[in-house]
Amino acid sequence: MQQAPTWLPYRLRNAIDQARINAALKIVDRTRPYPAVDHADADAQISMLMCKRDLRLGVVALKSLLRFDDVRLAASFINDGTITGADQRYVDHHVPNATWQTWKNTSDPRLDEAFAQYPNLKALYFSDYEPSAKLMHPLVLGRCDRVVQYDSDTAFFARPDRIIEFCRGDDAMPLYLHDHQDESQVIPPVAHEAFKNLHAYVAPDRPWGIGHRLFNAGMIIYRRDQMDLSMADRYLEWLKTAPAKFTTGKPAIWFGPWKVGGVPGREQTAYHVMCALADPPARPLGEHYHIGGNPGHTFNHFLRHYIVRKSTLNMLRDLIGQF
Repeated sequence: MQQAPTWLPYRLRNAIDQARINAALKIVDRTRPYPAVDHADADAQISMLMCKRDLRLGVVALKSLLRFDDVRLAASFINDGTITGADQRYVDHHVPNATWQTWKNTSDPRLDEAFAQYPNLKALYFSDYEPSAKLMHPLVLGRCDRVVQYDSDTAFFARPDRIIEFCRGDDAMPLYLHDHQDESQVIPPVAHEAFKNLHAYVAPDRPWGIGHRLFNAGMIIYRRDQMDLSMADRYLEWLKTAPAKFTTGKPAIWFGPWKVGGVPGREQTAYHVMCALADPPARPLGEHYHIGGNPGHTFNHFLRHYIVRKSTLNMLRDLIGQF
């Protein structure tokens, strides 16, 4: 089946492309399980937000890391509200011993305590913005000191040495993914102005430790005590009075709402702020970690734009053949 042509109506095009993805990834159903370890025995925990659409893709992403058995990894999944009991059993078969959490958790006192301190994060979490769970759950409900947080539309194609070193405790600096574009050509001056204004509001006494603007929350590796949620809450507070020139147009990539009419704020920018103001600040993962579907890299974050390509699906088929 070929990629749906762009002239088709969006819903039909999306349905055709999803059928292609499912057909390409169905071979993962026949691969062996890769158990996670108990949190108490783990070097670090994987945290992943799971949705029904990307169920198989998420299993591929998990197995692509868990196959490296020289690091002990626990796994914690967040149900975005679309995962059924059958879906959960499917994931549990492929990744035994993982734990599950639910977005918009209303019963855990640790979240209640956090929201009492950070009302802006509470408003984001209880909006229609499901990625907010990616931000809150590993930091507030995490059971390991070290977290490997990555999206379901990703995969590891080789042993991630730097990440494994961090998980084992051999490296203290958090790590982040970024887009490999020439930022001098693609970042408008108003975006730089917005970041400077934001920094002055959130924490003028702390140095801003990240040079990239094209920060990507598709993968972040950190110790939980390095991420300061008060910085994220102040970013959301700043948004309330930020001028329109910072929240519309191209700067909206960082500072606009995720959905039209949605609650302002993005978990990606919240993590950007916390990683930039961490002590020590986060460092980039580097050239072998890419956004896109390029062969020869340790890690790829595909996004919908790339995952529907025939070349990307062939890469994933080849990867699944190694499980």
